[in-house]
Amino acid sequence: MTMTNYLVRSNSRVTGYGRPCKRTRRLSDGSIVVAVIDRTNYYGYLRRSTNGGQNWSDIGNSGEAVGTANDNNMMIDVDSSDNIYMVFTKASGGAVYLYKFTRSGDSWTKGSSETVATADSTFPKKRGGTIDIWVAPNGVCFVAYGNYYDAAGGIRRRNADGTWETAIKVWDGGSNIDTLPMICGYRAADGTNRIALYIRSASNQARAYYSTNMGANWTYISDLGTEAKFVSIGSGYKEAYAYVSSGNIRLKVKDSQWNTYTVDNSGLCDNPSVSIAGNLIRVAYRYNGNNSAGDIAYKISGDLGQTWGSRVDVSNDATAEDFPAIDYDDDGGINIAWERGTEVYFTRIPLAGWRKLKYLTEPPSSGWNKLKFASEPPVSGAWNKLLYEGE
Repeated sequence: MTMTNYLVRSNSRVTGYGRPCKRTRRLSDGSIVVAVIDRTNYYGYLRRSTNGGQNWSDIGNSGEAVGTANDNNMMIDVDSSDNIYMVFTKASGGAVYLYKFTRSGDSWTKGSSETVATADSTFPKKRGGTIDIWVAPNGVCFVAYGNYYDAAGGIRRRNADGTWETAIKVWDGGSNIDTLPMICGYRAADGTNRIALYIRSASNQARAYYSTNMGANWTYISDLGTEAKFVSIGSGYKEAYAYVSSGNIRLKVKDSQWNTYTVDNSGLCDNPSVSIAGNLIRVAYRYNGNNSAGDIAYKISGDLGQTWGSRVDVSNDATAEDFPAIDYDDDGGINIAWERGTEVYFTRIPLAGWRKLKYLTEPPSSGWNKLKFASEPPVSGAWNKLLYEGE
């Protein structure tokens, strides 16, 4: 497969200590937003492309940072109105802040800085570890973080009207927590809306939780084990955790039960990032088999991880490349942003051989073949996405 990789911004790095998480998001108009941090002054920037990654511009005035000096662990998510929510910390282990960028036409207005958690040694204050964010379509926002010193990990909810709820402790680990939290929302197979949360202890004891009442209460799902050190959480009618074990990429996915599958058993992998749409799972990761410096690759499964296609190399040269962040769009394409040397790059890979068809209630009467559901079976009177192959 031939693909073109585009420069997002020079002298920059991806955010969140390189952890594969929410750094790239597709907006409803098809444009892409990528979060980066300048390597010199550590200001955060939001870069947007309207032509599939070929050209990039700053959200806000050209060259204007959206964050402040010493930004760290910057993550983004969007709601159904394309408002952008950026959560970040000030330096390592510092307090947590949030900016909301409200969209109007083709521009965004940056709101005031909102304090999620101050820095101290006792939860609900934040100290050590990283952060994550998930925004529901209606603008309700959840920020996950932890406190290393009193071994607590949890979340704080921001309501759609901008008010904040009291932080909730999800896990009291009993030992220091290097939280590396991840959080996202999804619709479970039983039709319930759920929020998934992952928290990891300093001893790499990884635990997964879910909530069915918008974060008020949390249920323990599964112990991912001590090998699940670098994890990416993805959701979309299903829930999955991609992680590294002895250089191999594993996937733990929830269908009717939890199953564990091997994505790449070369022993040469690291830092996976996962996205899910129906039964289609995409995993991007660093692969060290072509060059010792590391390249970016991805794999796709169409059956919830049971079988995988061949590895596809996004890059293959002597420049060190790492920390991919993967996202998918409504056309079935794959969006990947990653760090290449001292620069941030992006590529979009169309889902080769397939196209998207939308219909209302009934499928076309003729002229199509090999219809296949992309997500759920049709619901009378509702729009559903189908994929077709051929003409």
